[in-house]
Amino acid sequence: MTLDRSISHAKSVTYLFCVWGVVVGAVMLYAAWPMWITLILAICVISTRQSAMLIIEHECWHYNMFRSRRANDFVGSALAGWAVGSAYYCGRQRHLDHHRHLGCEADPDYEYHCTRGKETGSHALRHFFDLLFGKHLSYVFSLRSKKENDKGGRGKGRSKRPRQHLWPDLLGIAVTQSLLFTLGWLTVGWWFYPVVWMLPLLTLTTFANGVRAMVEHFSFEGDDVDPDKRLYTIE
Repeated sequence: MTLDRSISHAKSVTYLFCVWGVVVGAVMLYAAWPMWITLILAICVISTRQSAMLIIEHECWHYNMFRSRRANDFVGSALAGWAVGSAYYCGRQRHLDHHRHLGCEADPDYEYHCTRGKETGSHALRHFFDLLFGKHLSYVFSLRSKKENDKGGRGKGRSKRPRQHLWPDLLGIAVTQSLLFTLGWLTVGWWFYPVVWMLPLLTLTTFANGVRAMVEHFSFEGDDVDPDKRLYTIE
């Protein structure tokens, strides 16, 4: 893969600082005015920035944030993916398989954009309801299930490759989450991490990510369509 030399480091760094700056601002807002309304506001705002971190992780998977592979991997893992519980290195292989098998059942994200389970309006609402209450956490954590590893086709030969990155990812997630827990405890209290960081991550953030995964590739013509008909550009 050839890195894009037109990438602006200044824009990428500015965006990264803005994402984390808004998180810090939401925490400081509640710390200054500890009321239920500022708590709800902090939860909602932090959820949007968690979604942004998943987008940053995605761009780093494709080496689109920086011209250096190491910079992409560091930012995508330590400053984005691991902060939202996503296994960065394992998730990259999963995401590349998603690109290779778009529209096929071998696609690890197939359940998010296939028509199965969304045939009627009520079924679609149930799908979104499940997203909101964390049924599809595998999307956030990006760890392959046994079912995905057992898929046939071209993906079968690659099912073991992400395992070499599993322990670095797990260690990175553990360290990052411990750091976030400690900072939340020192800033507000021990309850701040589970309520203001984990609660939106497991509900609103997963919901938003699942909706994005669906609208980017869902086909109203059914599942048996050319992959090109599943590609949408959202401005």
